[in-house]
Amino acid sequence: LVNITRTVELVKSSRVADDGTAFTGTPWTKLPDIARGAYIQGAAAHNGKVYAFGGWWSGGGPPWVQIYDPATGAWNTSASSGAEASAVIGVSGGILYGAGRTSSTAAMSLLSFDTATNRWTVAGTAPSLSNPCGTAVLANGNLAVVDCPGLSSMSIYVYYLRSRRWGSGVSYGSTVLRPAVAAVGDDVYVMGGYVSGSLTSSGITGRVRI
Repeated sequence: LVNITRTVELVKSSRVADDGTAFTGTPWTKLPDIARGAYIQGAAAHNGKVYAFGGWWSGGGPPWVQIYDPATGAWNTSASSGAEASAVIGVSGGILYGAGRTSSTAAMSLLSFDTATNRWTVAGTAPSLSNPCGTAVLANGNLAVVDCPGLSSMSIYVYYLRSRRWGSGVSYGSTVLRPAVAAVGDDVYVMGGYVSGSLTSSGITGRVRI
């Protein structure tokens, strides 16, 4: 006599186990598609909503902003954001910041987002960034922007909100592009990325105290 036992994994069930565990399946929920599917420069959460910024001046129309409201479960229609946000930094002091241009020929500026008009406005000057590749908000509220020229060393610039001034770039001896950037306290971490002209990934990990 041969007994064949088959192991079956329970993926989803409406039942509750004896220990009270409820089988609910995947934690992911499919939401409505974004109103305008296009190249997205960045996104941030602000005032309980998700803001997505995209488009560029040379891409067939003005840059735009779209907003997802979790309360209604819907995206708004896209509207001009008044500027191209090359790097969306994040929220500090209740204001959403980014680095970008107000026209195709304008210099790079520090931008702040006005939720009343859904438009970027110039909040101050910005250093000469050739390729903003990562951003972070520090614990003290200051803003960090990583610039990755690709052919020369990356640098980290810091905008000090209280004095409204930029700190000069702290150079890091790597030409990596598109790394991941995060901040813990007042430390900025830079990880991974790839080398210009090659698909070879980089194992770079760096930290700088701001």
